[in-house]
Amino acid sequence: MISRDFNLRDNILEVTYLGEITIKEFMEYGNAIMKDKKLPRNLKILTDARNATFDISYFKKENQLKLEEGMKKYLKHFTFISVALIHSTPKETAISEIFKDNFKFDNYTQKVFSTKEAALNWLKKNF
Repeated sequence: MISRDFNLRDNILEVTYLGEITIKEFMEYGNAIMKDKKLPRNLKILTDARNATFDISYFKKENQLKLEEGMKKYLKHFTFISVALIHSTPKETAISEIFKDNFKFDNYTQKVFSTKEAALNWLKKNF
């Protein structure tokens, strides 16, 4: 499950991943933020994925192609997106790092953290 709430005070979209996150859920989440005209075009996202696991099918070639095409489509609607991901397991951290290394976009950056404080500091200082 993916839930989201916009923090007006910090101007950050706070996202929570719970349970197993599938490609389908991730794509639906991307469609939802793309269509949300209230979000700033320079979007900062804090994603808490400490209680989530990623579907291993992320590594299938056809899913990587779907993800890349989806990301290109979503990113067209934003000037820049910065994502701070919070993970608590090595497997999910590795998947996020592989995603970052495999998908390079001019208007997208992400970084993985183990604490919410560090993730928020990065978003607030750098973007």
